[in-house]
Amino acid sequence: MIDFLVEGGVDGILVLGSTGEFTGLSKKEKYEFLRFYAEYTNQRVELYAGTGSTNFKETVELSNDIYSMGYVASNGYRTILLWT
Repeated sequence: MIDFLVEGGVDGILVLGSTGEFTGLSKKEKYEFLRFYAEYTNQRVELYAGTGSTNFKETVELSNDIYSMGYVASNGYRTILLWT
């Protein structure tokens, strides 16, 4: 899928976007997923990271980590607050 998108000429890819998968992944899993995309694409396309979490601290940490991987930006400090 990644190669299909890159070879098709997309301007960028939003990794871990907004379909809700972030709620089922640990911080480590998100980090590994984001790192895989960065290494695999090897700067062939701009990458944007979905750094959302139900934990504000994790959101901030991932949002800071992505730049050293070569990501252009995160999709913001999106944190989901759960009220009980």
